[in-house]
Amino acid sequence: MRILQANFHTKWGGQAAVVFNLSRALARRGHEVTVAVPADSNLARRAAEAGLEVFDKARFFARGFLIGIISDSRQIARLLRARQFDVVHTNGSKDGWAVTFAVRGTGVPVVTVRTRHNLKRIRRHPGNRWFYGAASDHVVAVSNAIKEHTVASGLCPEGKVTVIHPALDLDAFQPSTVLREQFRRELRLADDQFAIGTSARLEVQKGIDLLLRGFQRVAREEPRAVLVVAGYGKEAAALEALARELGIADRVRFCGFRSDMPAVLAGLDLFALTSRTEGFGVALVEAMAMSLPAVATRVGGVTDIVTDGVDGALVSHGDGDQLAAAILSLMRDPEARRRLGQAAFQRARSFTPEATAERHEALYRRLIEQKKL
Repeated sequence: MRILQANFHTKWGGQAAVVFNLSRALARRGHEVTVAVPADSNLARRAAEAGLEVFDKARFFARGFLIGIISDSRQIARLLRARQFDVVHTNGSKDGWAVTFAVRGTGVPVVTVRTRHNLKRIRRHPGNRWFYGAASDHVVAVSNAIKEHTVASGLCPEGKVTVIHPALDLDAFQPSTVLREQFRRELRLADDQFAIGTSARLEVQKGIDLLLRGFQRVAREEPRAVLVVAGYGKEAAALEALARELGIADRVRFCGFRSDMPAVLAGLDLFALTSRTEGFGVALVEAMAMSLPAVATRVGGVTDIVTDGVDGALVSHGDGDQLAAAILSLMRDPEARRRLGQAAFQRARSFTPEATAERHEALYRRLIEQKKL
């Protein structure tokens, strides 16, 4: 099959990683995959390095929404006429609309698939009725929560939405004593200090403020506890100010964006994810792949990943006392940490690019056959 994968993000993150891993896995299965991305994006660079064909014209997906869609759709239309793709698969808002207009404008007989990666509200306006209706052949949801959210919008019937968990490349995420020692030395963590950590965009949705408040209770009871926060975002300054306000600034390490997440995770003793909403939870799976026990809020796609008491601990969203209690319980129970960590490692390995690519391939073939009828 000839497959076009599109994504408008310039920065590297969970969504870009999912698109990259799926594209590479589909290519390994013998398909011709082209990735349409902004020229200055991390995804463009990594896709090219991996030997994927990249379509990345100047200022692609970079202009304002309306003007950008018109310009981008013209460029994509030329590509569609030249390449005769079997499937075009979009992953975001800008690329979704631009590709949809291009397909409808050219009349090229191609299957259109859109993946929803988050739980953002779907507005019920005429444009979205068309976009999720006649303009899209199928929607992939990366978790059951996203499928339920999409169907509940009333714009997309249940039979038109399929849950396929993301393609995650976890080869680099292996427990490592060497990486652990290097990272802890960088942060000047003593051997007896217990490092609780998280990795996330520093935005309200990710609930780092909830983690700081929960950690305040942990810090009062456990002088060994240290909190490590890896990530960047517009809430960074506010979160650092909150740590000072809570009196825990000397116990919190804000590391900023890290390109060496396997090393960061190797240096931790426990992972925490305290999102207010979460479409799936790529960072959580990466931590579990490192055999880290995790405490996570019971929201969105997190419940597709963690089974409470089996491969992690789930707590109610916004309940700081419950969060602190779960962290303290695992801090004080090495055997429980070992058991959950081992189960987490096995669970993480079920999210392979090969399994995800196989499910996408089967979906594409079914939709192609349906289009011929």
